[in-house]
Amino acid sequence: MSVATIAIILVATVLILPTFINWNQYREEITSQVRNALGQELNIKGDIKLTILPSPALAINGIHLANVEGTSTADIVTLRSLEVNIALIPLLGQNIQITSVRLVEPVVNLEILEDGTNNLAFGTAKKEQPEGSISSSVAATDTPTARKQANGNGLGIPSFGGFAVQIDSFVIENGQLTFRDVPRGRVERLDTVNGKFRLASLNGPMEIDGNALIRKIPISFSASVGQIVQDRTLPFRAAAKVIPGDVNLSYSGAISNLREIPMLKGKFSLKGENLNTFVSGVANGMALPPALGRAFSAQATIAASQSKISIPDLAFSLDDTKGTGEITAVLGPTPGANVMLAINKIDLDKLLGTPSHPIPATPKEPTTSSAPSTSSPPRGIQPSASQSADTPLSLATLPENLVSSLSLSIEALKFKGKAIRQANLTAELAGREVTLSQLSALLPGNTDLAMFGFISQNGRAPAFDGTVDMATNDLRGMLDWLGTDVSGIARDRLRKLSFSGKVFAGPRALNLSDFDVQVDKTKIKGAAVISHGERVSLGLNLDVDRINLDAYFPVPKKSAAPKKELTPKLQGTSQDQRPAGPNSPPAPSPGDNPLAHLGLLGALDINLKAKVGSLNVKGVPVSNLAADSVFSNGRLTFNDLSFQNLAGIRGKLTGNLAGLAPVEGVADPTFQDFTFDVRGESLRRFFKFAEIKSPIDPGTFGAVALTGSLNGPPRTLNVTAAIRALRGRFGIDGTVKPLGPVPSLTGQLSFSHPSVIRLLRAFDIKYRPADRNLGGVKLKSNIIASSAAITLSRMTGEATGVSFRGDLALKLNGPKPAVTANLTTGALDLNKYGSKAQKASSKDELLWRYAFEAEPPRARFHKASWSRLSRAPKSQMLFKNVISRLWSNDPMDVSVLNSFDADVTLKTPRLTFGKLPLDNADLAVALHNGVLDVRRATGNLFLGKVKLVGKAVATSGTAQYQSRFTLQGVSMPLALRAFGRRTLKSGTMEVIGEFKSSGRSVADMISRLTGTGSLSLNALDTSKGAGAGSALSGVTNLLTALYQFAGSQGGPVNTAKADLRGTFKIEKGIASYDDMTLTSPVGNVSAKGVVDLPNWRINTSGTIDLSRSLLLQVLADQKGPSLIPFQLSGPIEKPNVKLDTGKIGGRLRIPGGIGKKLDKVLKNKGFGGVLQNILPGTRNLQLPAQRREPGAPRPQRPQRQKEQQAPASKPEDFLKNILRGLGR
Repeated sequence: MSVATIAIILVATVLILPTFINWNQYREEITSQVRNALGQELNIKGDIKLTILPSPALAINGIHLANVEGTSTADIVTLRSLEVNIALIPLLGQNIQITSVRLVEPVVNLEILEDGTNNLAFGTAKKEQPEGSISSSVAATDTPTARKQANGNGLGIPSFGGFAVQIDSFVIENGQLTFRDVPRGRVERLDTVNGKFRLASLNGPMEIDGNALIRKIPISFSASVGQIVQDRTLPFRAAAKVIPGDVNLSYSGAISNLREIPMLKGKFSLKGENLNTFVSGVANGMALPPALGRAFSAQATIAASQSKISIPDLAFSLDDTKGTGEITAVLGPTPGANVMLAINKIDLDKLLGTPSHPIPATPKEPTTSSAPSTSSPPRGIQPSASQSADTPLSLATLPENLVSSLSLSIEALKFKGKAIRQANLTAELAGREVTLSQLSALLPGNTDLAMFGFISQNGRAPAFDGTVDMATNDLRGMLDWLGTDVSGIARDRLRKLSFSGKVFAGPRALNLSDFDVQVDKTKIKGAAVISHGERVSLGLNLDVDRINLDAYFPVPKKSAAPKKELTPKLQGTSQDQRPAGPNSPPAPSPGDNPLAHLGLLGALDINLKAKVGSLNVKGVPVSNLAADSVFSNGRLTFNDLSFQNLAGIRGKLTGNLAGLAPVEGVADPTFQDFTFDVRGESLRRFFKFAEIKSPIDPGTFGAVALTGSLNGPPRTLNVTAAIRALRGRFGIDGTVKPLGPVPSLTGQLSFSHPSVIRLLRAFDIKYRPADRNLGGVKLKSNIIASSAAITLSRMTGEATGVSFRGDLALKLNGPKPAVTANLTTGALDLNKYGSKAQKASSKDELLWRYAFEAEPPRARFHKASWSRLSRAPKSQMLFKNVISRLWSNDPMDVSVLNSFDADVTLKTPRLTFGKLPLDNADLAVALHNGVLDVRRATGNLFLGKVKLVGKAVATSGTAQYQSRFTLQGVSMPLALRAFGRRTLKSGTMEVIGEFKSSGRSVADMISRLTGTGSLSLNALDTSKGAGAGSALSGVTNLLTALYQFAGSQGGPVNTAKADLRGTFKIEKGIASYDDMTLTSPVGNVSAKGVVDLPNWRINTSGTIDLSRSLLLQVLADQKGPSLIPFQLSGPIEKPNVKLDTGKIGGRLRIPGGIGKKLDKVLKNKGFGGVLQNILPGTRNLQLPAQRREPGAPRPQRPQRQKEQQAPASKPEDFLKNILRGLGR
C-alpha cells in the first residue's frame, strides 16, 4: 500500500473508531483521574458518549461531584447532562472553536463551614518527593518559555498548548446556585437560572444575558466585556432589571491600568417606580411605610482602586425629597471614610405612617426534583435571608486606626405636621471613639435643642456620655406640636422651659444627672436613671422649690343655667350608681384586687426620692412634701410619704405593699404594716380645700388625729384605727371586706366622749337639760357591719352615768330599716334629761300642776329641746299646738312609723319620770309595717304594779291607737307624798282601762276615743290628813273635817276610812258612768253622768246620803229624808253645782250651843283652816240669834267692825262649797 492509502486508513480509523468504543468502561479511570486532581469523588451515573464525526462531541449524563466532609449536602455539583460540541476543521489551525456547551439543570452548593473554611478548598494528590528536591511541575512551568506559552494572550489568561479558545454558545438551562453561611445562619439561593454567554477569545470580547429568581424575585441581567485595549484598559457594561418596583440598575465604565494598579471608574444609575415594592421584594417581605411607595433614583460617579473609593457627585431623590453628597473611603493601612450629605426635606409623617396592609412575606420555596437534597435546611437553619444573625453594633470590631467623619444637614424635617428646621449632625470617629460635635435643631415652638458628647465602648456595646441643652419660649406651642392638650391650663402658663443636664446612655442604662429644669417660675433639680437587665430599674431624685398649681388652672367661666332634662334623673343615684341594665358592664368579681394593675410594675425596680418645698392648690399652701419609696422585687416600701401642712393638716404614711409580682399572670398586692398618722388643729381649712360639705361646722371638730395600720389584701383588710375628734375618741380593730357583693366590717368598736351635751351641740343640737353635768359616754362592742346590716353585740358601756349592756342590730337590706335591740341599763332618771321647768301655758298643764305639782309629760317632752334631733317640722308642731289650744286640729305626722321596723326590749331597775318612780321596768316594743306594738310594759309604781299593752297603727296618714293598762295596789300615801306637802295614812288605788281611737289630729283622736274602765280607791284613811293641792283633797278634807267635827261632839273618829268605786264607758270621746259611789262612815255618795272630752264639759247628777250623825241631827229642823239631790254641769275645771234643798224640808238652823262650839272650831288654828278650805264662807257665816234660857246672862254684843259684814250664807251655798271641794 501506498503511504497515502495508509494515511487515509489511519485517519478513518481515528475518526470512525471512537464511535465503536464503549466509553462507559472507562468510567472508573475517569473518576480516578478527577479524584487525583480535585481530591473529591466524581460519580457518573449516566452514559458517556464521544463522537468525532461529523464533529467532535461529548455527552455525559448524571454527573455528581461529592462535597467535602462536614457540609450539609452530599454533592457540591450535580448535572443532569453535559453536552460539548467542537468544530473539527479549526482544530487543524490550532484553534479550539467550541460551537456549543449545554448544561442541563446544574446545581451548585457553596458553603462556609462552622470553622470558617469553605467547600471549594479541594485537595490534590501529591507524590512523596525526597527532602530538598524541587517539584518538577514547578520547574517545568517556571521558565520564560512556559510563562509565554501559559500566557499567550499577555494577560495571564491560560491557553491550551498555544491553541486559541473560542466559545460560540454557552447555555445554562434551569440552573440553581445555593450559598450557605453556617456561622451566620444565612442561606441565599439563585433559582431557575437560564442564561447564555459568548466568548470570542480568551482576550475578549464577551457577552452574557439571562434571567433568574433571587429570593423568588424575577430579575433579568446582561453584561458585555470589551476587548482589552493596549493591554491596559478593559471596558465593560452591566445592567439588571428587577421586576418588583420596576427597578433598572446599570453601571458603565472601564478598568484601567490592568498591569499596575487597576482602577475602576464609571457611571452608576438606579431608577425605580416604587421603592416600597422593591425593598419588600428584596428584603423578604419587609413592609415599609406607604409613603415610600414612590419613584426613586440615584446617580453617581464611582471611582475605585485598591486603596480608595470616591463618589464625588452623589445625587438621589425620592419623589420630591432630593439630596446630594460626597463620599470618600480610604482602604489603605489607615482606613477611613468621609461622608457629607445634604437633604432638602424629609416628611417623617409619611415615613412613620403605618402601612395600610402588610405586604405578605415570600412564601416558602418548593422542592425541586433535580435537587432534593437541598430542600431540607442544614442543622436547623431555615432557607431565609431574614435569619441572618443580628449582632449588636460594636466599636471594638472597627479597626483601631479607622478615622471617619459624617456631616448631615436637613433643611426641613416634617414631623407631626410641623417642620424641624436646620437639623445638623456632625460626628467624627477616631480611635474607636465617636465625637458628637454637633446635634442641633430648631424645633417647633421656637425651641433650640443641642447635644454634645462622646460615644465610646468599654464593654460589650457603645455608650454615649455628653450634655443636653434645650430652651423654649413657647412651651405651649411645643406641647401642642407633640399632641398634648393644654387647653385646660391657663393661657399665661407653660410659656418657658429650659433643661440642662448630663446624659449617659449605655446599652443597659440611661442616666440623667445634675439636671436643672425650669418651667415658668418652678425650678427642679435632681437626677434620674433607667437601667435594664433581667429587671428594669428606675431611680429618681427630685428637689422642687415651689409649684403654684392654682396659676395653671383657668378662671372658671360663669356657666349658663342648666337646661331642663328631658328625662327625670334617678334621685340619690349618681351616674356610676344607676341600676344595672342589659347594657351595663358586669359587676367586678369579688376576688378582684383593685391594686392588681400595679402588677404591671412587677418587673420594675423603682427608687423614688422627692421633695417639694411649697405647693399651692385652691389657694391653700401645702408645704414640705416628701416621698421616699423603694419598689423592688414586687414589694413597694414607703419609708416616708409625708406633708407638713396641707390646709392645716399634717400626715405621714409608712409601710409596705407586697405581692406586686404577678403569680401565674395575676398580681395580688397586700398591705404589710402600712401605718398612717394624720393630725391637725382644725378641719375648717381642709374641708374647704377638699370641698367637703359637712353637716356640722368643721371648726367644732377641734383638734383631730387619725392613726392606725393596714394589713392584708384589699379584699380582706385588717384595720386598726383610732380617731380623735370632737373631744372624743373612736376606735376600730377588725377586718374589712370592701370588695365582696356586700362590703363588710367585723371587729371591735370603742367610743368615748367626756360630755354628751358637748357632743350633741357639736351636731348643732341645742340641748339644755336640767342637769348641766350629764357626764360622758363610753362604749365597747363587737361590731359586724355591712351595707346590709349593722350589729353591735356584747355591748357594754356607760352613758350620762348610767351603765348599759346588750345587743343592737340595724338591718338595711330590706324594704325599710329594721332595728333590733335588747338592752339592760342602770337606773334611769328621765328628769335630768328634760329642760328646766317653765311656766304653764295650757289648761291640761294647769290641772297637772295642781294635782301633782309637776309638769304634764307632754309638756316636759316638748320643753326638752330635742328639735334638732328631728328634721320633720310637723312632728315638732304636734306638741306645740296641743299646748297652745284645747285640742289641736293640725295633722299629726305619723309617717315615721312607716319609715322603719323595730323590735326593742329594755330592762332597768328604776325608771324615774317627774316624781313617778317605776321600779323593775320591763319594756318590749315592736314596730312592723307601721304598726307599733307595745307587747309588754310592766313595773312597780308606789308599791303597786303597772302593766300596759297597746298598739299604734299608721296607715295613709291616719293613726289608730289601742291600749290596755292596769294599776294595782298603788299606795296613795306614797303617791301623795311624792307630789304633795301632806299625805294620807293609808289607801290604795286600782285602775283598769282599755281604749282605742283613730284620727289625723289630736282633735280627731279625742272625738273618736272609745273604751271602758274602772276606778277603785280603797281604804282611804284621812285621820292623818292630806295637804292642799292634791286631786283627792276635796274628798279627804271633807271626810277629815266631818270626822273631827263629829269627834268634838263625842262621836267615833277611829274609823275614818272611805272607798270610791265606779266604772265608765267612753264612746266617741264622751265618757259615761252610772255607778260611781263614795262610801264613808259619815255618808255615801252615788252619781252618774257624762264627761264630754272633745268639748271639755261635765254633766253629772246624783245624791248625797248623809248618815244620822250628831252633826246632822242638830242641823235638821225636823226629821225628814237624808238624800240630797245634786247636779254638776259646765266646764270640767269649773262646773256649776245645783242642790235640791227642798227635799230636806225647812231651813237649816244652828242652835246656840252648837253655834258656840262651831265658832270655837272655826277659831281653831289647825282644824278651822281646814274646814274653811272645805266649807268656803264659814268664816263669815252669820249664825242665827240664840234663845236665852231663863236666868241666863245677856250675851255680850260683839264689837262693830269697820268692814261691811257678809250676808248670811244659805244652806245651798254650804253644800255647794262642799261639792266644789270634792271637785278640786
